[in-house]
Amino acid sequence: MILVNSTDLTFWADRLEARSQLPRLIRRLIYATASDIQQSSFAADEGIQLSGWDGIVNANVANMFVPANVSVWEMGVNKDPKSKADDDYQKRSQNPLGLTPADTTFVFVTLRRWNGKETWIQARNAEGIWREVRAYDAEDLAQWLEEASAVHLWLSVLLGKHPHSALSLDDFWIDWAGATKPPLSPNLVIGGREPARDRILTWFRGTPSVLTMQGDSPEEAVAFLSAVAQTLSSEEKVVILSRAVVVDDIAAWRGLILSSAPLFLIARFDQPEIIGRAIQKGHHVFVPLGRVGATGAFPLPRLIRDAAKQALDEMGQSGERAEDLATLARRSLSALRRKLAIAPGVQVPAWAQPNEARNLIAPLLAGAWKDSSKGDRSALSDLAGIPYEQFQHHAVSSVNAPDPPLLRVGDVWMIAAREDAWRLIARYLTADDLERFEEVALKVLSELDPAFELPPEKRFAASIYGKNLSRSGLLREGIAETLAMMASLSPEVSFAASKTGEEVARKIVWRLLETARGNADLWASLAYLLPLLAEAAPKVVLDAVEAGLAGENPVLVNLFQDQTVNVAWSSSSPHTGLLWALETLAWNPNYLGKAALCLAHLARLDPGGGLVNRPALCLPDIFICSHPNTSAPLQSRLAVLDTIGKREPEIAWHLLMALLPNHHSAVSRTHGTKWRDWVPDRRIEVTCQEYIDATNTILERLLSKAGANVERWCSLIVSISNLMSEQQEVLLQRLEDLDLQCFTASEQSQLQSCVRKEILRHRDFRDARWAMPTSSVDRLEKIYDPLESADCVTHSVWLFKHEVELPGMRDISWQEEDKIVWRHRTEALREILNTHDWSGVLRLAEQVKQPDIVGSTLARSNLLSIDLNVFLHQNLASLEQWRNHMARGFVSERAVRDGERWIADCLTAALNSWTAEQYGEFFLCLAFNSTLLKHLDAAGEETQRYFWSRVQHVNLLEVVDTDPALAFLLKFDRPHVAVNAIKRALSKKPNSIAPERIAEILEAAILTAPEPGFHVSGFAYKSAELLNRLEARNLSRDRLAKLEWLYFPIHENYRSPHILHKEMSCNPEFFIELLQCIYPPKNELQPEESENKIARARLPWELLESWKQMPGQQKDGTVDVEALRGWVLRVRELAAACDRSESADIHIGQALAFSPIDSDGTWPHQNVRDLIEELANSDIENAWQIQIFNNRGVTCRSITAGGEPERILAERYESYAKQMYDLWPRTAGVMHTLAEDYRHQALHQDQQAELTQDFWR
Repeated sequence: MILVNSTDLTFWADRLEARSQLPRLIRRLIYATASDIQQSSFAADEGIQLSGWDGIVNANVANMFVPANVSVWEMGVNKDPKSKADDDYQKRSQNPLGLTPADTTFVFVTLRRWNGKETWIQARNAEGIWREVRAYDAEDLAQWLEEASAVHLWLSVLLGKHPHSALSLDDFWIDWAGATKPPLSPNLVIGGREPARDRILTWFRGTPSVLTMQGDSPEEAVAFLSAVAQTLSSEEKVVILSRAVVVDDIAAWRGLILSSAPLFLIARFDQPEIIGRAIQKGHHVFVPLGRVGATGAFPLPRLIRDAAKQALDEMGQSGERAEDLATLARRSLSALRRKLAIAPGVQVPAWAQPNEARNLIAPLLAGAWKDSSKGDRSALSDLAGIPYEQFQHHAVSSVNAPDPPLLRVGDVWMIAAREDAWRLIARYLTADDLERFEEVALKVLSELDPAFELPPEKRFAASIYGKNLSRSGLLREGIAETLAMMASLSPEVSFAASKTGEEVARKIVWRLLETARGNADLWASLAYLLPLLAEAAPKVVLDAVEAGLAGENPVLVNLFQDQTVNVAWSSSSPHTGLLWALETLAWNPNYLGKAALCLAHLARLDPGGGLVNRPALCLPDIFICSHPNTSAPLQSRLAVLDTIGKREPEIAWHLLMALLPNHHSAVSRTHGTKWRDWVPDRRIEVTCQEYIDATNTILERLLSKAGANVERWCSLIVSISNLMSEQQEVLLQRLEDLDLQCFTASEQSQLQSCVRKEILRHRDFRDARWAMPTSSVDRLEKIYDPLESADCVTHSVWLFKHEVELPGMRDISWQEEDKIVWRHRTEALREILNTHDWSGVLRLAEQVKQPDIVGSTLARSNLLSIDLNVFLHQNLASLEQWRNHMARGFVSERAVRDGERWIADCLTAALNSWTAEQYGEFFLCLAFNSTLLKHLDAAGEETQRYFWSRVQHVNLLEVVDTDPALAFLLKFDRPHVAVNAIKRALSKKPNSIAPERIAEILEAAILTAPEPGFHVSGFAYKSAELLNRLEARNLSRDRLAKLEWLYFPIHENYRSPHILHKEMSCNPEFFIELLQCIYPPKNELQPEESENKIARARLPWELLESWKQMPGQQKDGTVDVEALRGWVLRVRELAAACDRSESADIHIGQALAFSPIDSDGTWPHQNVRDLIEELANSDIENAWQIQIFNNRGVTCRSITAGGEPERILAERYESYAKQMYDLWPRTAGVMHTLAEDYRHQALHQDQQAELTQDFWR
């Protein structure tokens, strides 16, 4: 090796950098050769300008160059070393900066050769100021470097010597990380692999030993080691890097192991037999390995994607780019380095050489596949043109190669880095390869998804129903991604065949979508691949979408499949894939127009549904003025909006409204691209002036389209507070110039109401940031005045509703608000009566939304201008609903105000003149109390029927005897109203109603058809509460059990049927009755089961499924062994008698799974173990094992968490098994099987977490 010597050091002294690097050299030499350093401080680089010592060291143990205890160091590169030494010596002797010279060694270091060095040392020591004085020149430093091999290598590279067979670990890192732009950070290389990092730290800090680590390549293993060293604390980092050497050949190795200073040797050559001698010499040895020949090595796991993403963010990569690079780094760190390489194309892996690349053509085109899928295996065989077994042999070799191009996780195979592999080996694609790919792609992608044969609400469980595609989703998406990739990279990557990637992709997508023409099921099957197909062949996809939206029955409307589906249980709707594809295309200015028009057509055709993702919402996200999700410039966007306005005017109006300034709008990023460069790396910047210009233009477009459409003008008025001041001015001016003759009286009233609300809002919240200035609100009031109708009836309509907008109402009590509103209503009615007499009031009641308010105001203000009896006779129970509501409002108000005397007078006056319906309506207006019940008792049967059939609120708290009211409710089939009344009454008077009456009503309620507007959940809650009260009041257990049985279907989330459960646990006969309802005798020939029979069995089955307790278990957790054993044996005896032994054993096993833990801390309870051994029944044991597994329920975890919870359970059950093998071998066997199952599950969860990171979008 060519290393620096003393002459090189003297030449270096003439270079400017020597002065700043010399302290760093001395610090490294100290750490490389000294041990037990208590303190070390050296200022390098800019730090040399600071005052103070150049260096201070405190070493417990001395060596040839480092004194024991405290030593101070001064350094220089001056051509006259003696002059510099004298100056430093005199200065520090006069002012030792707080140190005691007699206890301190003074050391002077120069890069020059110093002939008078020894004389100077003797003279200074003779003065006796310092404990000892030393001086080191270039010759001394050269000798010291020979003792510190790693530092010697580092300095040699720094001085341009570049030894070929060895390198300091620090220089390795600089070269390796610096080969990319930006340089890779240590945190990225560590990438969340903390266990491997900790293993290296233990090795660094331990006694000399060998650490063998396996990475994707030996180079990656060394890079990981170096990254860990780079993240150490500054002092430990210097210690490690001062001693760490990367060795490339055996000759250098033999020389380095002779070093007296302990080293960290990294062996990058293949002769492991010589490692032992290095250990004997006191050195640490690191052996980096790749995928080949790595037996017994510590496996370096792949990066954790989230950690890689965080590191890339810290490296300054933008959000989406960091996301993509993190996924790439996760799959292949080598591929990431090639992508970011400063000199692309220099690093070509062995698998990209011509003789190896052909074996990767099929995986390259497929992208990913599942080994367990026959369809996938067939497709890969077709792509490769050889049997799958032969292809798999090549794949196994590739996955175990250095820097592997293929990865395997479980049964999933994937190309490690698609773009990297495509750029390296796509050039070898032949015409035959492309022809095979075309046929395979069409065969795979044109398959109809059988899940669409199921109703939408069942598709989430398609796999349970056996409705699966014959090829995996991984392969389908992989092929679609290949199409997008080959088209996107077509200008940069050419094939051996004469065709371009763009041409191949376009042809395949065209053939595929031609097959889909008029085929809604195929469009639905392709839905989630459409964004990739859009990238592959944008024009082809747009033309196909346009054709699919044409005609009277557009085929693409069938993609909206979320109209009647509970979204929580739905697997989405195919239309979302189409929307994502159009959003993707809209990023490109060339496709924005067509894509936006297609979205506008879809918005018009959209039948609506449960999903938020709708075409009408996609359009504003694309065109939003502040952050447009398209690269098209403003003028292009406006031109497209004008086109939409011509073709889809109503959709265009709502779109333009959504583009106006809005204080509460949220900007969503639309679906981007995977391969095309249409989406800018950074969000498009819009200047304030550009935003103002854009929204001004939008407002002008809206004003020009508003015309005489009152709804449009109202929507503009409502948006005024969001507009900028200049835009508010424009809108106010247009409103002031509005020709009111264009609107009908009703439309003017609507416009008036809208303006009034806006005025009040700005008056009441004048201090809000969004509030308009007073002058603008004054202008709104001037606009409002001409809108007021000359007709006092029309003018007053707005007052007669529940929410009335009046000024000054913001900070007053509701009582004060009610008085003010009542006063305005009273004045309005007086004006109407004065102007139009009673006919005006009737016209008002007919027009308002709440005519009952007209009636109550008439009563409260004593404004009824006609005879009371005439009023009631004409309006109560009228077929014109507004009349009846007005009369009821009047009666309710007068009855509360004037009480029983007024009620009696009305009834006396109406004697024999009212119909039963009018009496019934009158009574429905009165407060529910004992007096009302007396009136009803005196009424006829028809009146009673009318009242009790319609009453909604029965207040039993105001009734002395509740039973007659409840009896009437039962008589007229209103048990649900009775349940509500009882629940409310018992909350105040817990014992006011007899348990038997409550039970009777509950029995009737569950058997009575509900009325319109019935809320099942509210009824279930109330009935469950009443059952709990009945149980507390000791209603007979038989009747309670009956009620539990009746209510079981609706009480699932409100009350457990514990009385039935206890009966099942104590009564084997009842348990067998349930089994007989569910299961037929095993050995009897059964007719085909009818739907009615299945329905009858459902309730007993659900009751059995809800039973989560073990017979014999006591409240304190103990087990009555006789009760348990007796129950099990009796059930088995009865089951055998009715030929249902097998089903009984299954349910016995399930019940045993709810065993409590034993007092010794093991599970299950010893009595259960004894019973398992006694019964020795495999059916019971299998059911027991399955139920134990099911008892765990659904688990929640991060999507990248892996199977740690399952490993914990596996250890627990294995521990139970070990404690039971001797005395309870069958029980132990089940525990061991559970442990094995959980180990398999843990592995599966690990693989799923791996795949989630590998396929992260």
